[in-house]
Amino acid sequence: MQTDKIVEGELVDEVEETSEHEAGSFEHSMQKLSGVLVDAALDGFKNPETVAKALGVLAEVAVGTVHFVSEQETKREEIRAKRDIAIEKINRTSELIRAYLDKTFDERKDIFNKQFEVVDEALRTSNTQMLSLGLNSINQLAAQSPFKNLADINQVQAALMDENTEWDI
Repeated sequence: MQTDKIVEGELVDEVEETSEHEAGSFEHSMQKLSGVLVDAALDGFKNPETVAKALGVLAEVAVGTVHFVSEQETKREEIRAKRDIAIEKINRTSELIRAYLDKTFDERKDIFNKQFEVVDEALRTSNTQMLSLGLNSINQLAAQSPFKNLADINQVQAALMDENTEWDI
């Protein structure tokens, strides 16, 4: 049983398939019980064999129902466990993406600030070449999307876990 990968459709299909089978089995048991009860009633509940057979089938249905309820509780627990694992995985991934974006945007902010300092200095000194380079650099950084690096979340996760990772923007 693979618990770290849950596809909603698979989980639903598995539950529906099992439920249909069990519902058919329960329906069959109820029909059997109904039949012996009708036989006993037609007999006026006077024939001890018919009554005993009806009671036996009733006991079987009761035991089967208790067993069915127990199985369903176990299945619900398994579904809850799978759900909890899936939610935890989603939360971990979300935290990683948020950490990545925080670092990325903090670094971009710092780079933008430094580049604007270069532009300010170029304006103060009337250095058109420095101004051109500073504005070009700002334009290039603004054109780059920090989201493009999120394409492979496994690389991002590994980079975030590695304390020696150097973040270049």
